[in-house]
Amino acid sequence: MKLKNYHQKRGFALITTLVLLSVVFIAVSGLLAITKTESRISRSQKESVQAYYVAEAGIQNAIWQIQHDDALSDDLDAGTLNHTWTSQNQLLNLRNISVTAQSTGPSRAEIIATGDVNEDQFSAQRIVKMKIFRGLASTESVLENFSIYSAGSTNVQNSTVNISGADLYSGGNQNYTNSTVNIPVNSLSSIGNYSNTNYPPAPDSIIQPGIDLTDLRNRANVTYTQPQFIDLIENGGDVDLPGPITFINGAFSISPADLKTNVTSVNITIHGLLVGNSIDSISTSAVIKGVTKTINFTILDDLGTASGMVSRTHTLISGSGNINIEGVIYAGNTITFSNTTNMVINGGVIGSSLTINSCTNLSITGNPDKIGELIGVVPTPSMIEIDHWEEEY
Repeated sequence: MKLKNYHQKRGFALITTLVLLSVVFIAVSGLLAITKTESRISRSQKESVQAYYVAEAGIQNAIWQIQHDDALSDDLDAGTLNHTWTSQNQLLNLRNISVTAQSTGPSRAEIIATGDVNEDQFSAQRIVKMKIFRGLASTESVLENFSIYSAGSTNVQNSTVNISGADLYSGGNQNYTNSTVNIPVNSLSSIGNYSNTNYPPAPDSIIQPGIDLTDLRNRANVTYTQPQFIDLIENGGDVDLPGPITFINGAFSISPADLKTNVTSVNITIHGLLVGNSIDSISTSAVIKGVTKTINFTILDDLGTASGMVSRTHTLISGSGNINIEGVIYAGNTITFSNTTNMVINGGVIGSSLTINSCTNLSITGNPDKIGELIGVVPTPSMIEIDHWEEEY
């Protein structure tokens, strides 16, 4: 009887042990399975993140290429961009990038980058989509259509002025006395008041654009002092300065008194720009000892570069000689036209103030393109902006 109970207890212990071992085995197997699954999930998440950054790198590379490759940049502006980039790990083929950039309109495009990562027997793919845009290119003058610009006041006395193709801007007042100015009223704009006409709303204030005189001097093909320039013209005849930039050092003034006694006229033709530290005065006519002497002064825009007259300080032009300027008269200080009878400007006038006194049939035709050649145009935005971003697995 005791032997039977002993065998029964041994059998029960064996069964219990087997059951416990089975439970432990199942628990360990489950734990290993969970651990393996968590490891796979962790590695999958790691590769997914890597795939995202691979795709993001493709996006940033595409933007850089578009901004720095002139052909791609032009295609973006024109709305004809259609380009594909691919890149891969050359050794193990573990990371691959495929990028397409497709225009959706002028200066707008969609970039789609696919990043693939294949490591540790796992693979992950992420797709990043980005819509970009850039402001349209512009050839508009930084002064807009204000081809006649005065940072301060504009004063016209005892004159007849014909203005076409241009708006007139004054940062101060406009004053007209005993004068006829043929220009549409809505082309006059002032921060201050102006007399003898209705006053429309004031425009936004515009700061006078600057010019780098040092750069112009360094690029000048010929430089004169005033005495050297007078040596050129004192014998009369035709004086032709080929340009594109003629620079005058120091204060500069010319008048018929600079001509020799037996010389009655000189024709000065300047191609491109006449630049001076201070163009104090250009007088084109005078009666000297009963003899009328004349300077005919012409600036031509025939070189495909900026043309006109630039002075660091002020400019005075006077007299009845023929004055024909194709380009822009620019002065860092005042501009004065006085007692002219045959003066034509095709381009623009820019100064800190403008005075027109006793001028007959002064004609100014605005040309924003010529102003843009001298002082620049509204710059094309170089920065590409992000309009929309999304990602998917």
